[in-house]
Amino acid sequence: MFTRKASAAALAILATLGMSVISGIAHADETGRRVTGGGQYTSSRVGPTTVAVHAIRHQDGTVTGQIEQHILDFGLSVHGEVNCLFVVGNVAYVSGVITNVQEASETGLGSFFQEGTFFLLAIEDNGEGLNSFGSDRVSLLFPSATPFDCENPPALASFMNDLTQGNFQVVP
Repeated sequence: MFTRKASAAALAILATLGMSVISGIAHADETGRRVTGGGQYTSSRVGPTTVAVHAIRHQDGTVTGQIEQHILDFGLSVHGEVNCLFVVGNVAYVSGVITNVQEASETGLGSFFQEGTFFLLAIEDNGEGLNSFGSDRVSLLFPSATPFDCENPPALASFMNDLTQGNFQVVP
């Protein structure tokens, strides 16, 4: 089980990742669709979780990026490479391949997130400051043995969680 100190360390790592992502995106094609950001949420299914994501669709149609998720109570960290990005309004769907899984304890949750399996994640950007119409939201990370068609994603509304800390930016 992660402590507050470990949770703070995980958020610091996510902030550092986010800053490196933002600086890298500043050099990317500004006309490309993208999603960036990160934060923390608490899911009734797995407890406190931190997530960071960046993905960009380049002018040639290719998609690059990464996701990182830490399920704190289970000591589980999942990293993935993004290869699909689909944006509908203020919601981005990203999918790709899980490339690294670290599990600090024998909870068995890591067996759902095998390296080489596919994932899908949904991110909802609800604005910022006075222009905000609620907290940004993120789905649980869904693993699958077969690739997702992120341009025809399954309904994830019931799996969305409000961020308690952090921010996402979805650029259509």
